[in-house]
Amino acid sequence: MSSAVGSPRNRLTFLVQGELFGCLVLPVTVFSLATAFDTLPGPLAWFSLAVVGFLLLQGAAFGLLKLKDLGDHGRRMAAAVAWFRRAKWLNLALLGLLGGLVAARGLQPTGQDFDFWTGLVLATLAALEQVNYYHWQLMHDTPQEWRDLLRRKRLKRGLLARELGRPRVR
Repeated sequence: MSSAVGSPRNRLTFLVQGELFGCLVLPVTVFSLATAFDTLPGPLAWFSLAVVGFLLLQGAAFGLLKLKDLGDHGRRMAAAVAWFRRAKWLNLALLGLLGGLVAARGLQPTGQDFDFWTGLVLATLAALEQVNYYHWQLMHDTPQEWRDLLRRKRLKRGLLARELGRPRVR
Protein backbone atom coordinates (compact mmCIF):
# COMPACT_ATOMS: atom_id res chain seq x y z
CA MET A 1 0.00 0.00 0.00
CA SER A 2 1.47 3.34 -1.00
CA SER A 3 1.56 6.18 1.45
CA ALA A 4 -0.74 8.26 -0.79
CA VAL A 5 -3.60 5.80 -0.26
CA GLY A 6 -3.93 6.86 3.37
CA SER A 7 -3.46 10.58 2.68
CA PRO A 8 -6.20 12.85 4.03
CA ARG A 9 -7.16 13.95 0.52
CA ASN A 10 -7.51 10.36 -0.74
CA ARG A 11 -9.39 9.23 2.38
CA LEU A 12 -11.85 12.11 2.06
CA THR A 13 -12.33 11.48 -1.65
CA PHE A 14 -13.05 7.83 -0.87
CA LEU A 15 -15.55 8.92 1.81
CA VAL A 16 -17.41 11.26 -0.54
CA GLN A 17 -17.54 8.70 -3.34
CA GLY A 18 -18.70 5.96 -1.00
CA GLU A 19 -21.49 8.01 0.55
CA LEU A 20 -22.75 9.23 -2.82
CA PHE A 21 -22.55 5.68 -4.18
CA GLY A 22 -24.69 4.54 -1.23
CA CYS A 23 -27.26 7.25 -2.01
CA LEU A 24 -27.61 5.82 -5.51
CA VAL A 25 -27.33 2.11 -4.77
CA LEU A 26 -29.71 1.82 -1.81
CA PRO A 27 -32.87 2.96 -3.68
CA VAL A 28 -31.98 0.79 -6.66
CA THR A 29 -31.41 -2.18 -4.34
CA VAL A 30 -34.70 -1.65 -2.51
CA PHE A 31 -36.61 -1.35 -5.78
CA SER A 32 -34.82 -4.41 -7.25
CA LEU A 33 -35.58 -6.51 -4.17
CA ALA A 34 -39.20 -5.38 -4.19
CA THR A 35 -39.46 -6.37 -7.86
CA ALA A 36 -37.87 -9.74 -7.12
CA PHE A 37 -40.43 -10.35 -4.35
CA ASP A 38 -43.25 -9.04 -6.57
CA THR A 39 -44.20 -6.31 -4.12
CA LEU A 40 -43.79 -2.60 -3.63
CA PRO A 41 -41.88 -0.90 -0.83
CA GLY A 42 -44.29 0.53 1.72
CA PRO A 43 -44.17 3.81 3.60
CA LEU A 44 -41.83 2.49 6.30
CA ALA A 45 -39.26 1.34 3.73
CA TRP A 46 -39.42 4.65 1.86
CA PHE A 47 -39.15 6.76 5.03
CA SER A 48 -36.23 4.65 6.26
CA LEU A 49 -34.56 5.03 2.88
CA ALA A 50 -35.03 8.81 3.02
CA VAL A 51 -33.45 9.02 6.49
CA VAL A 52 -30.46 6.90 5.42
CA GLY A 53 -30.08 9.03 2.29
CA PHE A 54 -30.18 12.22 4.36
CA LEU A 55 -27.41 10.88 6.60
CA LEU A 56 -25.30 9.70 3.66
CA LEU A 57 -25.61 13.14 2.06
CA GLN A 58 -24.39 14.69 5.32
CA GLY A 59 -21.34 12.42 5.20
CA ALA A 60 -20.67 13.38 1.57
CA ALA A 61 -21.13 17.09 2.33
CA PHE A 62 -18.77 16.82 5.29
CA GLY A 63 -16.16 15.06 3.14
CA LEU A 64 -16.43 17.69 0.40
CA LEU A 65 -16.09 20.51 2.92
CA LYS A 66 -13.04 18.88 4.50
CA LEU A 67 -11.48 18.39 1.07
CA LYS A 68 -11.90 22.08 0.28
CA ASP A 69 -10.77 22.91 3.80
CA LEU A 70 -7.39 21.23 3.35
CA GLY A 71 -6.11 24.26 1.47
CA ASP A 72 -8.22 26.85 3.27
CA HIS A 73 -6.95 26.44 6.86
CA GLY A 74 -10.34 25.40 8.24
CA ARG A 75 -12.38 28.47 7.31
CA ARG A 76 -15.06 26.65 5.33
CA MET A 77 -15.59 23.99 7.97
CA ALA A 78 -15.83 26.58 10.73
CA ALA A 79 -18.77 28.15 8.90
CA ALA A 80 -20.50 24.77 8.44
CA VAL A 81 -20.16 23.50 12.01
CA ALA A 82 -23.40 25.15 13.16
CA TRP A 83 -25.31 23.42 10.37
CA PHE A 84 -23.88 19.99 11.29
CA ARG A 85 -24.71 20.60 14.97
CA ARG A 86 -28.34 21.23 14.04
CA ALA A 87 -28.34 18.26 11.66
CA LYS A 88 -27.13 16.01 14.48
CA TRP A 89 -30.23 16.83 16.54
CA LEU A 90 -32.56 16.67 13.55
CA ASN A 91 -31.12 13.22 12.78
CA LEU A 92 -31.81 12.08 16.34
CA ALA A 93 -35.41 13.25 16.04
CA LEU A 94 -35.80 11.44 12.71
CA LEU A 95 -34.23 8.30 14.15
CA GLY A 96 -36.55 8.45 17.15
CA LEU A 97 -39.56 8.79 14.85
CA LEU A 98 -38.23 5.99 12.67
CA GLY A 99 -37.71 3.74 15.69
CA GLY A 100 -41.27 4.40 16.81
CA LEU A 101 -42.61 3.62 13.34
CA VAL A 102 -40.62 0.38 13.15
CA ALA A 103 -41.87 -0.67 16.59
CA ALA A 104 -45.48 0.21 15.77
CA ARG A 105 -45.26 -1.55 12.42
CA GLY A 106 -43.72 -4.62 14.07
CA LEU A 107 -46.57 -4.79 16.58
CA GLN A 108 -49.24 -4.60 13.90
CA PRO A 109 -48.35 -7.04 11.11
CA THR A 110 -50.16 -6.23 7.88
CA GLY A 111 -48.89 -9.01 5.69
CA GLN A 112 -46.36 -6.68 4.06
CA ASP A 113 -43.27 -8.25 5.54
CA PHE A 114 -41.07 -6.67 2.86
CA ASP A 115 -41.93 -3.17 4.09
CA PHE A 116 -41.22 -4.06 7.73
CA TRP A 117 -37.94 -5.91 7.16
CA THR A 118 -36.65 -3.38 4.64
CA GLY A 119 -37.60 -0.55 6.99
CA LEU A 120 -35.93 -2.29 9.92
CA VAL A 121 -32.68 -2.93 8.02
CA LEU A 122 -32.56 0.63 6.68
CA ALA A 123 -33.43 2.12 10.09
CA THR A 124 -30.54 0.14 11.59
CA LEU A 125 -28.24 1.39 8.85
CA ALA A 126 -29.37 4.98 9.53
CA ALA A 127 -28.63 4.58 13.25
CA LEU A 128 -25.18 3.17 12.47
CA GLU A 129 -24.44 6.08 10.11
CA GLN A 130 -25.42 8.55 12.85
CA VAL A 131 -23.07 6.84 15.30
CA ASN A 132 -20.28 6.65 12.69
CA TYR A 133 -20.46 10.38 11.85
CA TYR A 134 -21.45 12.05 15.08
CA HIS A 135 -20.09 9.75 17.78
CA TRP A 136 -17.58 6.92 17.17
CA GLN A 137 -15.89 5.77 14.00
CA LEU A 138 -17.38 2.40 13.11
CA MET A 139 -15.95 2.11 9.60
CA HIS A 140 -12.41 0.75 9.45
CA ASP A 141 -11.49 0.13 5.84
CA THR A 142 -7.72 0.14 5.72
CA PRO A 143 -5.21 -2.20 7.35
CA GLN A 144 -3.71 0.77 9.24
CA GLU A 145 -7.10 1.64 10.76
CA TRP A 146 -7.54 -1.97 11.88
CA ARG A 147 -4.05 -1.99 13.43
CA ASP A 148 -4.81 1.28 15.23
CA LEU A 149 -8.12 -0.09 16.50
CA LEU A 150 -6.47 -3.27 17.80
CA ARG A 151 -3.70 -1.25 19.43
CA ARG A 152 -6.10 1.23 21.10
CA LYS A 153 -8.68 -1.48 21.96
CA ARG A 154 -11.49 1.07 21.66
CA LEU A 155 -13.25 3.09 18.99
CA LYS A 156 -12.06 6.59 18.25
CA ARG A 157 -14.35 9.56 17.80
CA GLY A 158 -15.83 9.96 14.34
CA LEU A 159 -14.35 12.57 12.01
CA LEU A 160 -17.41 14.78 12.19
CA ALA A 161 -17.66 14.34 15.97
CA ARG A 162 -14.06 15.52 16.28
CA GLU A 163 -14.78 18.50 14.06
CA LEU A 164 -17.82 19.48 16.13
CA GLY A 165 -15.78 19.19 19.33
CA ARG A 166 -13.08 21.61 18.17
CA PRO A 167 -13.08 25.06 19.72
CA ARG A 168 -13.96 27.73 17.18
CA VAL A 169 -12.53 31.21 16.89
CA ARG A 170 -15.23 33.78 16.28
